[in-house]
Amino acid sequence: HKATFSLSASTENKAWLLAKVAVLVAGGTAGAVWTEGFPQVDALYWTIMTLTTVGYGDVTVSSSGRCVQGVLIVCGLGLFSSFTDLVADWRLPLERRGAPPWLLLLLLLFMQAGAYAVVEDLAPHEGLYLAFCTVTTIGYGDLHPRSDAGKLAACLGAMLSVSLAGLVSSAIGDFIQDSLCAAGRVPSEKQATGKKLL
Repeated sequence: HKATFSLSASTENKAWLLAKVAVLVAGGTAGAVWTEGFPQVDALYWTIMTLTTVGYGDVTVSSSGRCVQGVLIVCGLGLFSSFTDLVADWRLPLERRGAPPWLLLLLLLFMQAGAYAVVEDLAPHEGLYLAFCTVTTIGYGDLHPRSDAGKLAACLGAMLSVSLAGLVSSAIGDFIQDSLCAAGRVPSEKQATGKKLL
C-alpha cells in the first residue's frame, strides 16, 4: 500500500511533513555553512531560495556546495512544494468569507514590497518589482535582497505566496484559454482532435 500525502491529511501527517521540511531546511542550511562557509542567514536564504525555485543567483556555491544543492533539488522540491501548499492554507478562512485568491496575493505582494522598501531602502516601485520577482519565482537577480532582514523577508514571502501565485496564475491562464475558446480563436478540448490543450 503506497503512502500518499494530501492537504486534507491528518494532523499527524501534517506534523510529519513539517518535521521532514525542518530537517531538510536545517540540513541544507548546515550543508551550505559547512561546504561554503556562509553565514547562517545566507545559508538559510540560499536553501529557501533553492527550494522555492526563486534563485536570484546572488548567492552561489562551489563544486562541493553543488552536491548539497543537488540533494536539496532531488529530495526537496516535491516535499517543499507540499509544504508551501500547506502554508498557503492560511488563505482558506479568508476565501470562505469572500476574499478572492487574487486579492490575497495582491495584499501579500504589497506587504512584501513594503517590507523590501523599508529594510532594503528601495524605492516603492523597486520593492514591488522585487516582490513580484520573488512571488512568481522568476528571480531575475538584477535586484535582490542584500541585508539579513531583506533575505529573511524573501524567505517568508516566498513560503507564504509561491503556491498562491501558482493558483492565481493558473486561474488567469484558464480564463484566457476559456475566452479564446469562446471567441472561436482556439479550439476547445471537445473540438480538438483527441489531444488535450495545455
